[in-house]
Amino acid sequence: MKMMKPSEVLNVSQALAAAGDDLMIAEDLLKRFLVILTTAHVDLETARTLSDEEELRYRVHRLCSGGLYLGFEQVGMAARILETHLKNSASPGEIAIAWTELNEAIQAVLEVGEDGLLAQLRDEY
Repeated sequence: MKMMKPSEVLNVSQALAAAGDDLMIAEDLLKRFLVILTTAHVDLETARTLSDEEELRYRVHRLCSGGLYLGFEQVGMAARILETHLKNSASPGEIAIAWTELNEAIQAVLEVGEDGLLAQLRDEY
């Protein structure tokens, strides 16, 4: 997977709208969501391994709502698809594909990194 540009993983207009067009708040929200993304893989895998469906759905929903609200659209959409599959008891194959897509979306954001995302946010502000 090629490294993505900050503009490919963050919709700055949405991030600023979520922060009431306040750059400092947008930066804070972005940093907080990155912390969630940093631990997401372990948190999700732990819930899945323990067969804790409620915790798994909670964590996936958090990634969906946070991702879409803060402008991390690929993370949000991938989480939404996985969340839908989990709620509707989709086939293991469909869940596995959605799981992979969510992990890839998270990894793309983490590879861009906080510095790259903050620079993009500031450049477009």
